[in-house]
Parts: sequence; C-alpha cells; structure tokens
Amino acid sequence: MNSSTTFNGERERLMMDQNKLRTLVFEKTGIRIDTMDPVFALVALNEAVLDDSVAQQAAVINAAADRLSEQADRLEAASQRYADLLQQLENTTGSETHERRHAIVGEAGENQLPGAEQQYWRRHAGSAAIALATALLTVLILWITGLRSAV
Repeated sequence: MNSSTTFNGERERLMMDQNKLRTLVFEKTGIRIDTMDPVFALVALNEAVLDDSVAQQAAVINAAADRLSEQADRLEAASQRYADLLQQLENTTGSETHERRHAIVGEAGENQLPGAEQQYWRRHAGSAAIALATALLTVLILWITGLRSAV
C-alpha cells in the first residue's frame, strides 16, 4: 500500500466522520454545515489533542500499575519472610537460649522496608492530630451550646 492509498483511505474515513458529524449537528441544532467548513479543522485539532492527552495519561497509569505490582510483590515477599521468622520463633524450644529468640526478633526488625518505622510514627501522629482536633472541636461545640442554654 503506497502513501497515496493510505492518504485516500484516511481521507475517506475523515469524510465519513464529517458526514456523520454534519448529520449529528443538523439533528441537534437544525444548522446545516458543509464538509469544507473550518469547524472540521477544529474537530481534527481537538481529536489530535485528545489522542495525545489520552496517550500521556495511559503511560502514567501504566507506570503506576507497574509500581503497584512491584510493591505488591515486595509485600508478598516480606509477608513470607515474616511468616518464616515467626515459624522459626515458634520452633525455638525452652532448651534454646534466650539469645536465639532475640536474634530472630532482631532479624525481623532488620528486614523492615526502608522508612517503615518513620511511616508508622507519621501515620499515628496524623491520627493523634485528628483525634485532638476532634476533641477540641467537640469541647468548643459543647461550650458554645452550654452558653446558649444557660442564657
């Protein structure tokens, strides 16, 4: 297929789309437009911009999906490691030393994901801040309603 045939095929597709658009415009507005109307240049421009935008968003979504999949795999591996460490801890008997149990627990702590402890404290600090703000708001509301009921 040569470039002339490709161009003609694309032109026929566009002409069909333009005829369909002309019909839709006429059905909705009663206005007749010609296929050579400059409005179709805007339609083509809009389609090109939309295609480009959709392609960019699809790339962002695919990258996020890949990161999520990678993190899920890491989480699954960490969960399995944690289960193995718990099994080792459970299998230690009274005859084994106290140090062996501490070594297993220490190994579990060393295998945390980077930043896990900071995220843990940040999450709890955020929850504490929300709880404190809620408590202050409740006290303020009770104080205001108490003043109104006293008057």
